[in-house]
Amino acid sequence: MAATMRRTLCCVLSVAAIFVGSGETAVAATPAVSIPKFELAPGPLEMSERASPRRFINAVGEKSGLWGFEDGLLE
Repeated sequence: MAATMRRTLCCVLSVAAIFVGSGETAVAATPAVSIPKFELAPGPLEMSERASPRRFINAVGEKSGLWGFEDGLLE
């Protein structure tokens, strides 16, 4: 039983070493690219009301949604 556990541990460590080694070279070879800032035009929908920080709000559309509290923490 100990031999089986040792063999399994060696296999797991070997696979982990392969993934770690291959991931480092791929990340090092790819330079970081960021998206430049752009202006965001106001859309046709607007939510306006007096803010109450503990109140939950949500807005769901066809392709996106907004969930959170009126204190500014939104998803």
